[in-house]
Amino acid sequence: MKQLIRISTISLFLFAFTMNEPKYIITNEGVGNAIVSVSNLKTVKKEFPGGKITKDVWGGKKMNGSALLTNGESMPITMRVPKQIAKTYIIEKEGISFYFDFNDTLSEITTWGKGNFQTDKGIIVGKSTFADLDSLYGKSDWEIVQSRLVKSNDNLIFYATDSIQLSPEANNITYKEKELIIEEIEIVMD
Repeated sequence: MKQLIRISTISLFLFAFTMNEPKYIITNEGVGNAIVSVSNLKTVKKEFPGGKITKDVWGGKKMNGSALLTNGESMPITMRVPKQIAKTYIIEKEGISFYFDFNDTLSEITTWGKGNFQTDKGIIVGKSTFADLDSLYGKSDWEIVQSRLVKSNDNLIFYATDSIQLSPEANNITYKEKELIIEEIEIVMD
């Protein structure tokens, strides 16, 4: 009986330990077998089932314009812009989205699932800070994108929490890198 209890305790510990480990590894190329600029929607859906697709439709309409002739005059023209559809595949419960361009090629992956994703160098979404980022990837400059601090390394873009404070008189930013949690990582085409 003691051996059975010991095995159950070990199993429970291993289960609890693996529950806290990130599920997916992020590299400069992508997440798992979802590779930016290589994968298509079908291959991504196979590896990451259970998501929803949204579509962005462009074109498919007649457009009026004018053409400039060689003699300097303009001539009215009507042309039809071909219909193009870009798709976003989102899995809310995992905290990941995949953006496919008009050619059905994966061009961007965004991860925000707290604790589900970790880079191959050890940055964990929702847990690691900008200070961790600098120590693992090397010190880098940051910029502000829509009131969020952003740092990048190759084609990985790291977004911190919205906890920055702008000083109006000096137009400076004050923050503590140790407190800025990386809430989102984006992988874009090179």
